[in-house]
Amino acid sequence: MAAFPDIHFTVEDAVIQGERVVQVWRAHATHRGPLMNIPSTGRRIAVRGASLLTFRTGKLLRATYIWDVAGLLREIGLLPEL
Repeated sequence: MAAFPDIHFTVEDAVIQGERVVQVWRAHATHRGPLMNIPSTGRRIAVRGASLLTFRTGKLLRATYIWDVAGLLREIGLLPEL
């Protein structure tokens, strides 16, 4: 959170089947603090990802997150555009 204190998520799509939920989301933030020893760049980022959530008796049992790390590194200027 120190790297992206203004982060917010937008759910772009969601599928619910029984106790399982899949969400496709986009995170928006400004790189304002160190991230894995990378100093703040002040750049705005928008990164996509997906979450697979499993609930049991109304409580979160398991969560798997897949997100575009390479896209994040490109947005803060550490990887070249493809």
